[in-house]
Amino acid sequence: MPFSILTKGTLIRQDLPLLVTASAVTTVHLGISVSLPDTELQQSVEPGTATTRARLDTVRAIREAGLDCTVFLAPVLPGLSDGPAQLEEMVRAGATGVHWTPLHLASGVKEVFFDWLRAHRPELLDTYTTLYAKGSEVLPEYRKDMRARLFPLLTRYGLPLPDKATEDKFALRGRRGRPEPPRQATLF
Repeated sequence: MPFSILTKGTLIRQDLPLLVTASAVTTVHLGISVSLPDTELQQSVEPGTATTRARLDTVRAIREAGLDCTVFLAPVLPGLSDGPAQLEEMVRAGATGVHWTPLHLASGVKEVFFDWLRAHRPELLDTYTTLYAKGSEVLPEYRKDMRARLFPLLTRYGLPLPDKATEDKFALRGRRGRPEPPRQATLF
């Protein structure tokens, strides 16, 4: 039975021998979520979670064990984690793939995040008010701009461009789709 693990923690490292064994008999997809390269900012946004350095060390440990690992730039925080140097640091982390998703501000979360902005980064309030003016999703223009900045980095580092198949590996949109049946050879 193929499976995937997407985590922002580092405990997956203790299970690497088991995951290597499992990968010999089935498909194993591993992913580490990383959002902010700056440790102080990361701990302010995600208090009590593994640091970015610890997560990137986990990516390296997974790769050293001979397994593929996707880095999820998730969520990308406009003005906080989307700068060229920040994106490049994450892309060159040694992963075999990179997937990204901008911050999603659902009702209730949006108010809490805006309170955090007021307290920690008030200079970004107008930017976020504009980017999230239509609801919980960032404006499409921002997504287009992010792709224009991120995709050349992925190409430079020889990484595949994210697509629907990347999302499906980790069932990001809910239940996984059915795998395509094997193609049967025909006589003609």
